[in-house]
Amino acid sequence: MPVNTVRGPIDRSQLGQTLIHEHIVTADWSMRMAFGENYYEHDVIVERAVAQFLRARESGVRTVVDGTPVNMGRDIGLIREVSERTGLEFVVSSGFYYQEEVS
Repeated sequence: MPVNTVRGPIDRSQLGQTLIHEHIVTADWSMRMAFGENYYEHDVIVERAVAQFLRARESGVRTVVDGTPVNMGRDIGLIREVSERTGLEFVVSSGFYYQEEVS
């Protein structure tokens, strides 16, 4: 059975050592849209993530599961870019984050 990654499906035998719950970035979309580069510097985030995950790759990691839900800033394009630049496979989460408000 294949596993879907941001670069396409792979066989589960290719997963290798896996980091199971990571977050490349959590960044509120409305803040990103309202304040742009003053709040969220895409290129800086990509460079930092690439550097961090290259170290993980050097330690034997082959796959990363990013647990960031859509309403906490999941950015598939950013994750795909980090995947392509590091050679790591990234599996992304589905669903959304829910927190009940207490009055």
